Amino acid sequence: MSERASSIADQPKAGRQSRGQLLDAIVAQLEGMSFGSLVITVHDGRIVQLERTEKTRLF
Repeated sequence: MSERASSIADQPKAGRQSRGQLLDAIVAQLEGMSFGSLVITVHDGRIVQLERTEKTRLF
């Protein structure tokens, strides 16, 4: 089994994002994922990080 993690924290800071931009970012992280998890980190009521961990199942 292998894991791959990515985070929006690794990308340049763009200031406050709109609700639509946040939803687009969440959907983009979920697209193509078969097995794994998406962790949404919230600080002071704002989403500050998305962390995607994808599992590759070897049959």
